[in-house]
Amino acid sequence: MSAAPAAEFDHLVVAGATLAQAIEYVADLTGVAPRPGGQHAAMGTHNALVRLGRRVYLELIAIDLACRVRRGRAGSTSTTPDAIGAGRPAAPDYLGRTHE
Repeated sequence: MSAAPAAEFDHLVVAGATLAQAIEYVADLTGVAPRPGGQHAAMGTHNALVRLGRRVYLELIAIDLACRVRRGRAGSTSTTPDAIGAGRPAAPDYLGRTHE
């Protein structure tokens, strides 16, 4: 029997109705200004980032309505319009990383 792949925490995800809303929320809450990230054109989202450690970060993400999506929008429940349209950013999701 082989051992399970080693996994480690990678990043937290906070979704906002807009990226500007998520940035303002995190900046007000922490006093840290998130840095611009990028656009996930295939998923129809864009992001900003806050480094939390050497290989750990907080990702602020929102649907990018300016993006022409060729397939469905991001599959995470936190980035669906229903989840992020409630007025303030959604509770964070988290992602891990494996070494395989």
